Amino acid sequence: MLEDISVGNLEVSASVLAIAGKRVLQRRLGDRQLASHLSAELAGARKSRTACDLACLLPLDTFATKFLDVGSSLRVFDKPKLLALATAWRQTAAYSTQVAGRWRTISRGNPRLRDEYLDLIQAPPLVRFIAVRGAGTEALNALLVPAHQLIGAGRTCPTPKPPAPASWDLISGLPAFAFCMYSAPGMQAIGEFLRHTPWGGRLQALGVRNLKKALGHLIFYTEGGHLSRPLEVLHAPAIREWSEEVSLGRFGIPPDQIAQLKSDMANDLPQLNAFRRQVNVRTVS
Repeated sequence: MLEDISVGNLEVSASVLAIAGKRVLQRRLGDRQLASHLSAELAGARKSRTACDLACLLPLDTFATKFLDVGSSLRVFDKPKLLALATAWRQTAAYSTQVAGRWRTISRGNPRLRDEYLDLIQAPPLVRFIAVRGAGTEALNALLVPAHQLIGAGRTCPTPKPPAPASWDLISGLPAFAFCMYSAPGMQAIGEFLRHTPWGGRLQALGVRNLKKALGHLIFYTEGGHLSRPLEVLHAPAIREWSEEVSLGRFGIPPDQIAQLKSDMANDLPQLNAFRRQVNVRTVS
C-alpha cells in the first residue's frame, strides 16, 4: 500500500495502517470481508510510487543534520534539495535492512524530530497518522510526507502507461510479471536467461556487477511498476527516471544505456517468459 498507493489516496493508506496488526479488530470485522473490502479499495485508489522512488535514491548511510526550509522552491526540480528533503524525513523513521541474511538496524529514527517537522509543515491529520503509525515499512511512511509536500506544488492524473504485452502472458494462471526477481522461480529464470542469451556478455561488457540482480532490476523497470489510475505529484516522472538511474547505477549500468537496454528487454520478454515457464514446470513437478 505505501509502495504503490501512498499519497494517491491518504484515506486508504491510513485505513490499512489502522487495521494492520490489529488481530482482534480484524477478527471482529471478519477476515474475508475485510480482505474483500480492502482489495477493492486498493485496486480502485489513485496510485503513486513517488515515495518509493525517493527511497530508492537514498544511500543507507546518509543522514541529514537538519530539516531544510524548502518552501516554494519545490516548484523547481533541484536534485540536491530533493535528496536533502527526503533524507531529512527518512532519518525520522526507524529503518532496518537485511545484511548477509540477517536484519540490521540502520537507524532507530527520531520521533521528536519527526513531530517537529510535521508541525513545521502543518501536516494534515492523515499525513501525521501515517508518518507515526507506519513502523516497519522501509521508511515509506516517512517518505510519504515529502511526496505529500510535492502535491502542494502540483499534481496531474495522466493516462496510465501499459506494460509490454508479453508481461501479461499467463504462466500457470499468473501474469508473467509475477515471476520477477522477488520470487524464487523468477530469480532462477533470470539465471537461465543470462546463461543462454547474449545478455550476460552484454552486461559484463558494460562493467555490470552482480548480473542477476542488475538484470532483475532492469526487468522490473521494463515490465513492472505500471500503475492503474496514477497520480503524479510534481516532478514525479523526473524523480522516477532519476531513481532508475541511481538504482541501476549501483550495479554499474551507465545512465546513457538504460533507455536502449529497457527497449531491448521489452523485445526479449517472450524469450524470458519461455525460461519462466521451464522453471515453473520444474518447480511444480
